[in-house]
Amino acid sequence: MKYLVIGGGAIGGSIAAYLTKAEKEVTLIARGRQLEEISEYGLFVSKGRNEFNAKINTVSAEEYDDNPDVIFLCVKGYSLESTYPIIKSCAVKNTVIIPLLNGYGINKKISKEFPDLTVLAGCIYIAASVTEPGFIHLSSDIFKIVYGFLDGNLKDQRLLEVASDLAKSGITPVYSDNIKRDTFKKFTMVSPMAAVGTYCNVTALAFKHASQARDMYIKCVEELVNLAAGMEIDIPEDIVDINLEIIKNLENSYTSSMQKDVCAGRQSEADGLIHEVVRLGHEYGVDVPIYEMIAEKIK
Repeated sequence: MKYLVIGGGAIGGSIAAYLTKAEKEVTLIARGRQLEEISEYGLFVSKGRNEFNAKINTVSAEEYDDNPDVIFLCVKGYSLESTYPIIKSCAVKNTVIIPLLNGYGINKKISKEFPDLTVLAGCIYIAASVTEPGFIHLSSDIFKIVYGFLDGNLKDQRLLEVASDLAKSGITPVYSDNIKRDTFKKFTMVSPMAAVGTYCNVTALAFKHASQARDMYIKCVEELVNLAAGMEIDIPEDIVDINLEIIKNLENSYTSSMQKDVCAGRQSEADGLIHEVVRLGHEYGVDVPIYEMIAEKIK
């Protein structure tokens, strides 16, 4: 399998590094200092006291000249459309696109642009950040990629090969028969943490014990549970406990990438992680008062 990872940040860099370490054929598209550092020195990935250096084949979007079997889309939500020219130039009939962006329903947007390509729904569980150009730190052991067809097809040989390659690379693969549920389940984790973490200006530590932030987080998850019911998406009844258990394993200092961007005054994924919930609430007639309050503050 020939892999193309679009986006050289924490998520794309981590995927490309692990695949490269397992000697899979992968190319990473990056830009700026990240492109320069990885091209010259490789990508340093640390987790706890362990670190490795991956000599990833890294190029700019303009330099890539191949036809991949699988494209992992790992950019921020606001940069999605900037990837379309790359996809148009390299994707062929059998290319599979797996979007791993924060947000919900990203696959539908891509499918409208590329109706003739195989576009899956997907999500990723990872706690990683770029500490400086060329360096990525993983603050949790969890590294899982979930992907699948909306119709639940589990027989596509390409995706079985992807699962095998990911597993051999140290990434947990989930070829899902209910990706609509699984991507929304992930959304109930990342959206409330980004929203409340940014609103209250707190780290993961605040979600681990009794606090205003933890209470708001739980209420946001409950609002998403109600929204899922309105959208006829079946998610686990104990999703609050599942999410809080995941948070327990994060470093106390962890914050979402959206929170980092907002605090730094950069463009952020607030539209897809916060305002989209408000829009969906209006569309399906579901009240989301906590999200509306947060959305009012985080424009």
